[in-house]
Amino acid sequence: MDKILYILWWFMFAQMDVDQRMQIPPERMAYMCGLEEDEFEYFAQVVEAESDGRVEYHDGKLYVAACIWDRINSSYFPDTVRGVLDQSGQFSTTYGGSCRKSATSASRYAILEAYYQLQSGDIPTNILYFNCIGYNYGTAYDRIGDNYFMQYGDEVEFTWNDIWYNTCVFSPLEEMKSRMGMEEE
Repeated sequence: MDKILYILWWFMFAQMDVDQRMQIPPERMAYMCGLEEDEFEYFAQVVEAESDGRVEYHDGKLYVAACIWDRINSSYFPDTVRGVLDQSGQFSTTYGGSCRKSATSASRYAILEAYYQLQSGDIPTNILYFNCIGYNYGTAYDRIGDNYFMQYGDEVEFTWNDIWYNTCVFSPLEEMKSRMGMEEE
């Protein structure tokens, strides 16, 4: 019975507009993502805090959430929400298993939307890094507000030289794309 309800919720989700999706109760969102309510709420607090003041746009919150989901599913990082969020040196907004920022409906929705888009292939599954200082690791993916999102892993071609160059020089996106043969069409 639980599996039928789960499928039914996702079917209903696909039919909803953004305003309706944002009104889904947090406990239902957690269930739809396969998370416990407390870990879902902690996830939402971190998404809100990591995007606060730097990423005002929905896409920014969405990519922060996607980065966390991608890390959970990556062999390079722990495989739980708490493991990823509390990993030493990774998220400046978490300390000792807590985050002082309150979750919002927008941050909760971003988690659910990222989960949905990752499942459907609309967002790459290897956005493992982001920061507000520039492209400094992996391969440039996108910049939203002041946050830079980077891909890393088997699906992305890069060289150690690219990593060294980005770490030491912080090249602009256009230059990175040019150097890697990814000119705009």
